[in-house]
Amino acid sequence: MKNILLLFCTLVLLPLGKIFAQEPVSEYRHNILIMGVPQHLFQNGIRIEFDKRLNNPRQWITVAPSVYYRGHRGNWIWGNYNVYSMSGAGLEIFFRRYMKDQTEPSGFYFTGGGGYRFINQEYRGDQWDVYTENDLTFYRYNNGSWHKHTHTFSLKATIGYQTIIDRHLLLDLFMGYGFLFSTYEIPGNVEVASRFDNDAFSFGYSGLL
Repeated sequence: MKNILLLFCTLVLLPLGKIFAQEPVSEYRHNILIMGVPQHLFQNGIRIEFDKRLNNPRQWITVAPSVYYRGHRGNWIWGNYNVYSMSGAGLEIFFRRYMKDQTEPSGFYFTGGGGYRFINQEYRGDQWDVYTENDLTFYRYNNGSWHKHTHTFSLKATIGYQTIIDRHLLLDLFMGYGFLFSTYEIPGNVEVASRFDNDAFSFGYSGLL
């Protein structure tokens, strides 16, 4: 899994070097923004958003890679206590358009885009074991561990207002809607309770945000 995360970061960061290359000085300021998204820490994740102004000064592109990792059993209020470890990565790309042409990236805007996320979770609990004795097949519960692989596709649209408080500090207020579609892969002899994927804080959630 570490090799997959390393490959993911390489494939994302190398193109960013060209997309976000420094441009000549112009009348527009803050043509490139790099921002962290702290709320992903609640899901043991780190997300960074790279924003770049396009040729049209009112239009921006946002590339947002994220990485998730937890190497031990969790005790968070939102999530499954039966998950003993977790790792994954994701990437979202958005188009942003400001209502007015300004030298600073501030004012009202709307955003639309989507992305993909992969999460590998280690569960521990009861699973079915099959064994044969005296030419008879038996099934029994056995406590063990297995991995759940979750694939999530996202579509999101927001409206918001951004203002520059200081040279290196921006305030971004937004609201909107999103849709997540998740599928998962588990071994055929285990049972994963679907109730752990019924809210937006769960990695296997499907539905509106």
